[in-house]
This record gives sequence, C-alpha cells and structure tokens, in this order.
Amino acid sequence: MTDNEKINIEVVEMTNFKEGTCTACVEEEGRCPACKVQDIGETYDPDSSDKAWEYYKHVYKDEKEKCDKRLEFLNKLNGDGKIDTKYQLKKKSNRLIAETIDKTIPIPDFAGDTMFNFKHGKYSSFIKVSGIDTNQLVRCAKNHHSLLNFSLMPKTGAMNNVKGARYDDPCNFFVKLNKYLCIPKPIRSESISIIFKDTFEIFNHATYLNLPVIKNFLDEFVSLDDYCKTFYNIDKTYKYLELSKENVIDKWLKQYMDLAEDYWEMRHKQLQNDLLKSNLCQSCKQGDCNCHHYYYTDRDGTSKSYCYHDNCKPETSI
Repeated sequence: MTDNEKINIEVVEMTNFKEGTCTACVEEEGRCPACKVQDIGETYDPDSSDKAWEYYKHVYKDEKEKCDKRLEFLNKLNGDGKIDTKYQLKKKSNRLIAETIDKTIPIPDFAGDTMFNFKHGKYSSFIKVSGIDTNQLVRCAKNHHSLLNFSLMPKTGAMNNVKGARYDDPCNFFVKLNKYLCIPKPIRSESISIIFKDTFEIFNHATYLNLPVIKNFLDEFVSLDDYCKTFYNIDKTYKYLELSKENVIDKWLKQYMDLAEDYWEMRHKQLQNDLLKSNLCQSCKQGDCNCHHYYYTDRDGTSKSYCYHDNCKPETSI
C-alpha cells in the first residue's frame, strides 16, 4: 500500500463522523482516539470534562505551583468538587463549570473551550477547499480533542459564543477582544459607559446583569497580549490578528492549520520541558506511567500518548 493510499484511507476514516458528545470522529463507543487515550467519557463535553479540569490545574500553574492572580481559584481546586469559598465545580448538562457560589459577588464563571476547531462540520467543509494539504488537515482533525487544544474561558458574558462566530477560530475572537483591550486600561476602567460609546462585539452576548461582571474582569488585563499570555501562553498575537484579515479561503486555511500546529507544538514542548525539570521515575520520563495523559499528533503524523504530572512521588528518581 502506497503512502497516498494510506492517506486516502485515513481521510475516509476521518470523514466518517456522526454528531454526538465527541464531535471529532466516531468509533463504536462514540469517542475519537484522543478522547479514548485521555480517558474522557461520553458523558462529558471533552473541553469541560473532569480530565480537562485536571489538565487546567496543571498547565495554568507556574514553577512555584501557583496560578496567575486572575485565575487563582485554580490553586484550591481539589477532588471533592469544591474549589474555594467563592467557586464550586458543578456539572451543567454535559459540562463541568467553575461557578460562583454567591451570585452577588461580581466575578465570572469559567468553563473549558476548544482553541482551534476541526470537528465534524468544519472538517467536512475544509476537505472541500481546493489544494488543501489533506495530510495536514487529518493531523489537525486528530488533535481537535487533544488536551493541548483546550483552554479556559470566562463563561459569564457568553464569550464562547463570540468566539464561535464564523469559523470558531481564535483569530477573529482576538480581533474583537483587542478592540476593547487596546483602549488604555485607566480609560476603560473608569466607567461602564465607555461600552455604549462604541460597538464592542466582545460584549454582544452579554446580558444587562452580567455585562459589568465580564467588563470588570477584562479590565484586569493591560492588553490583548496580557490576556493571551494568561489563558493561552501566547506571547505575541500579531500572527492571529493578521490572519483575521485574510479573505481567500485556501490561503486562510493553510495559515490557520500552521498556527494550530505551532500552538500545539508549543504546548507539548512546554509540558515535556516541565517533566524534564521534575523529579520523576524512569517510567514517567518515558511516558509509560498510568497517571495523567494527553494525546498529540505531531507534524510527522505520529500520534502518541504523553504523561504529565502534578504530584509524582517515585520510589527511585533519576
């Protein structure tokens, strides 16, 4: 069997979708390979599953095991569903949400979000684009439900619906977010009335009651780069902002896939570098442990399971 024949078979397999809890691809159990490897059950929307929250607890911590002050509620997340006196982890439909316990406190709820969208509907559209690199598209589709493709997002103000417009891509979302965050922080922090002096799409889905909450939260960030560094570990956003201007679909899709693979590779290297700095046993170093795992298909098309840890206590360290 030639490489091209293998590619064609794989493309057919990846297009054999049906909608369900797992929207990446469908096996008999209704889960894609990423969900299987990461042990994400069918009862959860993958980016807001229990396994995703374990990942968020890990990936948002610094070398001192602390989270950014704007996400400090994660520092107290434990196994019994309680986070702290302000938040609790509650299951709403098929999603775990970090909800405020006292609704009178003006702080946002949080949920998981899928960064780059290559699920069933998107893949079916992208595969029809003339000249598309099917190898690259298959790799991207495989990573759709990788933990590397998940991040936290404020649920209050329905920012996920703002991002979900058009192709549900981070580029247009960052443009809308930047229109507000590019205003100097002292000016936008003065009064809520600034929102009504211009059209800020980032607030399009906010309600009268939660608009002040999400505005006050965004006002804690100096700039778009500050926000993206906190939530996505992205230092510079100019490539994302530039891509939002591209209107030619084949050029846009190629650059979109490149950005996605750059992002996953960055996240993967970050986690593996963290492991190298840790006091781990031999099996953990080799990825053979039975602890937390994430699934990743690299640029060579190799799909593997990799481990990551918070509290590895090996009997024999190396």
